[in-house]
Amino acid sequence: MDLPMVFRDELPCAVIFKDFPEGRGVAVAKDVKRGDVLLQVPLDRCWTAERSRRALSARAACPAADVASIQSILTEKQSIIAHLILANCDGKDDLEAGHLALLPSLESMNLPISWTDSELEELEGSEVHTHVMRLKEELPEEFQELQTKLREELCINLLLEFEQFLWAWSIYSSRVMSLTTESGGSIFAIVPGLDMFNHSPGMPTGLFELAKDHVIVKAGEDLMAGEQAYINYADMYNSQMILSFGFLLDERTVQSSEITLSLQVSKAQLEVHRRILDATAASRHNPLVQILHVPEASDTELIVKHAFTLQDPLPLAFLSMVRIQHLQLGEQAHPASSAAAVELALRGLPSKDELHALFLISALLESKLQQLQASAQQGETSHSLARKQNRSEQQVLQASLEEARRLQLATIRTGLKSFSSKKGYSEGEWSKTPWLPRLRAASSELHAKVSSVARLSKSMLKFLPAPHLLQACHLVNLWMVGRHEEPPTTVSTVVPTVLHRFLLAEDTWPFETEAKNEVEGRAGSDGRLLATESARDGGTSPCSEGLVKDVSSTDPSGSPSGHGKMNFEDLSNPLLSLYDEKMSLWGSWLCAQWLHCEAVQLEDWSSMGEEQVKIRNEYSWSVPTEEALRLLALHQPLVELGAGAGYWASLLKQLPVDILAWTFWPLTRNTFDLHSTNVPTFLKAKKSASSTFVKFFQEVLR
Repeated sequence: MDLPMVFRDELPCAVIFKDFPEGRGVAVAKDVKRGDVLLQVPLDRCWTAERSRRALSARAACPAADVASIQSILTEKQSIIAHLILANCDGKDDLEAGHLALLPSLESMNLPISWTDSELEELEGSEVHTHVMRLKEELPEEFQELQTKLREELCINLLLEFEQFLWAWSIYSSRVMSLTTESGGSIFAIVPGLDMFNHSPGMPTGLFELAKDHVIVKAGEDLMAGEQAYINYADMYNSQMILSFGFLLDERTVQSSEITLSLQVSKAQLEVHRRILDATAASRHNPLVQILHVPEASDTELIVKHAFTLQDPLPLAFLSMVRIQHLQLGEQAHPASSAAAVELALRGLPSKDELHALFLISALLESKLQQLQASAQQGETSHSLARKQNRSEQQVLQASLEEARRLQLATIRTGLKSFSSKKGYSEGEWSKTPWLPRLRAASSELHAKVSSVARLSKSMLKFLPAPHLLQACHLVNLWMVGRHEEPPTTVSTVVPTVLHRFLLAEDTWPFETEAKNEVEGRAGSDGRLLATESARDGGTSPCSEGLVKDVSSTDPSGSPSGHGKMNFEDLSNPLLSLYDEKMSLWGSWLCAQWLHCEAVQLEDWSSMGEEQVKIRNEYSWSVPTEEALRLLALHQPLVELGAGAGYWASLLKQLPVDILAWTFWPLTRNTFDLHSTNVPTFLKAKKSASSTFVKFFQEVLR
């Protein structure tokens, strides 16, 4: 493609403009080495505010409209946009016309600002959508302001359409570059030729610069003739690129989502926020952080936009700013207290406060993710880039949520390590209940902090998988009976130590173990202690590999050899579901108490124990888990003597397992929970008196 006049004459130019699959770009006309000059453009041929003011002054009918007065009337951006509009309307200047002919139309620029509302639907929930909708409100006002200034103050009478303004605004927004002058200042310019280079994050920054009165562009890599030359516009992510340039990249390194924090801050908090932003290198050169508003005078609102990426799913600046809002600071900043607050914000708060901050972050992330998921389902006519950005943001937010959850579990694990502390341990008089004095001493403090405990408990119940909460119940029980100090040993997959029988969730297990991940769930005759992970994750039935992993007795599907496949997915086990639900509630409550005071209310612990027994005895003497059912299934055919209401046998029948159930008859209230008035029957078992069982045993043992 022939170069326009702006690139001719004696200027060094080793490029041609060429159409590539991704659009028009710049190719090298000959082989070049990295660092070779590709293009050199005089500054006076660029679209700068100074050149634009001269052009507007020449066009103005008002005698007083000289360059200096125009500078006081129009901003740098307004001057360049007005110049673009006038030049595009006139088309008289050969230099301008040559470059204008290369510029894209509004439609081909593909910026979100030109999309219809229906095309934008799938971006709802994204900061990109928020920004675009704000621009759609602001740009008509900016157009009217510019038109008024041109007509009334510069006497430039030109009938302009909003579409013309929007085109010039889009050209400026997508092609303007910041150039550093010799004095260290900066100017904005649209550089003909430089604006044709496509972006690649793999290229080094600084490939173009202002050297005296010329803009020089250099090669970022060795290239052969005809190959495309790229530059790096700036360090930025997809959420910024789609707004400014109308394209997205597939590289994982540029996938991003943004959240704007709007915080009401005291003077003391603002000082800590300033230090944090400085410590995390937050500035206009940091693409992860954009400071939108800093409070002044009586204003108390601090607004900062944060970018989340797959490489940094939970940026330290964002996490620290949320932590600061959970610090108890006075109205005025003190240097010593500010320094201590900065340290806490960067390294982490006490467990209960850290969890409050992390749960708030999870709530923000989940809300944003749900908005994007909802808009993805509704945006049937959305733009293809909107769909792509939606999927990209969901992926980033999922990674951010996972990181927040990881930090939550690590914080709980750290907070629960105090179970091994001897603080408040009393022997002698209290040898049988050594923790009683400690619990009594903490009771009043727990009563005073009940609101904070309740908030933390509610958040734990909402955001944590149930195994962690059930495990908390077990830890309290272990601590109460003094079994929490058992030394760690190598855990056997067949005969685990007593302590490790209660390990349900490794990430919040406060004791060290040499066999990490060996024990994922435990089963035994006392079902109140043992329940499995997937059931507590929201499923209707438990699912685990089981306590005994005997390859010789099970097929790959987990079914006993010689028998049909066991169907645990459709297994209805309401007693286990009830147990998980109730113990999760207690686990969140007792864990929240412990993280506040390293103690629990004695009456709450007693109430939990009563409810455990009540649930366990609701239909049978223990709660069936999948591990227990699998273990029984390995030994089928089975005979159950004393099947009671047939709850266990009914579950085994559903799998199916070959079982014959016998029960005492008639069933009485004393057979099960003393508080029950009616005993439900789950299986039609063979009914016999105790004498019949004796005869049956005699027959079997012969």
